[in-house]
This record gives sequence, structure tokens and C-alpha cells, in this order.
Amino acid sequence: MTLDLFDLPRSLNRDEWLDRARDIARRLAEENGEVCADEIHERLPIPQGIDGRIMGSVFEGMRHVGFQKSKRKTCHHRIISRFTIAREAECL
Repeated sequence: MTLDLFDLPRSLNRDEWLDRARDIARRLAEENGEVCADEIHERLPIPQGIDGRIMGSVFEGMRHVGFQKSKRKTCHHRIISRFTIAREAECL
């Protein structure tokens, strides 16, 4: 999935960014089986003025499946989580 950053509005507010990031996370998890924060950052960087900890909210309702080292230079290869789509039976 490719997202053209030029199609994005100049400034997204917190809720708009979160909605788009969750949509991207779901699509990537459907296409690839799993998704991590690095993949979201790559496609939809967090706008200035929005706290980076918002990334934790992107994966709300998804199932944690493992860990990996971040590929982002600013993260210094720290461990980040991988997620997949939670199936309905898991949510009951």
C-alpha cells in the first residue's frame, strides 16, 4: 500500500491523524498479517505539535503478536511491538 503524502491536508489534528493511522494499520495488517509503528511512521509521520506517544493508540483493539527492533534511526533500534488484527472471537 502506498500513501501519497501530497494528498494529505497540510495539517491534521490529533483525531484526524489517529483515524488515518488506524486505517493504515488495519490495511497493512490485512495485507501483510502484521504491522508495527515503524510502518505507520513511514507512511504517515506524526505531525508537529502532536505527542509521539499517540502511536500507542493506533493499535488499540489489535492483538500483540511479538517484538522487533525499530529500523528508525531516531529510535536507536529499541524494541517495538508487532500487531495483527484481533479476530471477533478474541474480543468476546
